Amino acid sequence: MSNELQSQHDLIREAFRKQASGWGRRQDNLSAIVSQLDLQKHFTVLDVASGSGLLAAAAAPHVQRVVATDITPEMLQQARAKGIENIQFVLAAAERLPYPDASFDRVMTRYSLHHMFDPQPVVQEMYRVCRPQGQVMVIDIIAPDDPDNASLYNQLERLRDPSHTNALPLSALLELFQAAGFNPISHSVNPNGEMDIEGWFDLTQTKAEVRQQITDMLERDLAGELKTGFNPVYQDGRLKIVHTVATIIGTK
Repeated sequence: MSNELQSQHDLIREAFRKQASGWGRRQDNLSAIVSQLDLQKHFTVLDVASGSGLLAAAAAPHVQRVVATDITPEMLQQARAKGIENIQFVLAAAERLPYPDASFDRVMTRYSLHHMFDPQPVVQEMYRVCRPQGQVMVIDIIAPDDPDNASLYNQLERLRDPSHTNALPLSALLELFQAAGFNPISHSVNPNGEMDIEGWFDLTQTKAEVRQQITDMLERDLAGELKTGFNPVYQDGRLKIVHTVATIIGTK
């Protein structure tokens, strides 16, 4: 493992060790997302960089077994606490999945690629462990298409969470799937609902001075001075952001 990759893994573990309890309280409704994978009772599913196991938990009632991998022990502890019997939790890096080729009927990951040192090997690994005619699903926030706007978007994300590397524009995410060999590839893009920025900051325990710096940039976006890519709005007197999220499904 390169020094750069090891350093990024260390940043991820430190960030999500702090965030684990917050993610453990999340009650995301993910049933509509996993329904896109046409899950069947005899399937074995892999959830890569599973975190607190939210996506794995959504898939578990529909399949024989789910394997959930992550590199942060505290996140896997939150996932285990759900007590779902047909989920196996494994400490493993997304870049080196400890499974033979063609081991899983479906492979999925959510909100993970923007933390990866290099997302291409991750998508390639997901392709490798997927069975022929199986499917791989990636769900992630996407950056604006304009390079300058994307640069500012990722700069603000890294200020809030140092483990963030780069959110990619949709076109770049699709290129990752094409390079891995998926055919066909389908995708959808949706706003992820308004999120109160204080809750966004609280999840990562962002320092007060950084909160103010990011808030100032969002206010400038509202004033039309620049574009951050966060689509800020005021709702009921509170500043909120709207992430844009892509769901990509590739068939092997």
